[in-house]
Amino acid sequence: MMLAFGSPCNSIHTSSSYNALLKELQEIWTEIGESEADKDRMLLELERECLEIYRRKVDEAASAKVHLHQSVATKEAELAMLMATLGEIHVNSPIQSEKKAKSLKDHFSSVTEPVEELTLKKQELMKQFANIKAQIQKITGEISGNGHFVKKRKMNKMWYYKRR
Repeated sequence: MMLAFGSPCNSIHTSSSYNALLKELQEIWTEIGESEADKDRMLLELERECLEIYRRKVDEAASAKVHLHQSVATKEAELAMLMATLGEIHVNSPIQSEKKAKSLKDHFSSVTEPVEELTLKKQELMKQFANIKAQIQKITGEISGNGHFVKKRKMNKMWYYKRR
């Protein structure tokens, strides 16, 4: 079970773990014979290292947040383009919904689903359009080329019979 950082249970557990490790470290230093100045210096170094780790984790989280914001904006733009292209106007679209009420991950998911649905719809419409276009071309070819086809066929028959 993972506890959220800053929760009472986690703080107590972290604090007791920290205190136990600090006590063990001080006992080792005492057995070694480290001076109080050296102990203080090493404790300051430990605090600095811990702060560096926290800073790195905060930076990573901030970077992930920026990336997620960009992903959400990209998906929203894609959704808006698909909606405009397909003439889909939904009053309750994820773009128009309250963004601050959800986490970024939830908002990204709520935008991704309609993008996928509309992308499939667009692909289906493109297939239908291609089929209709092919049918039109076939009919146009039959209409415009039919007379030419009949003449060519008659000439081929005449050539065939003449050669016999």
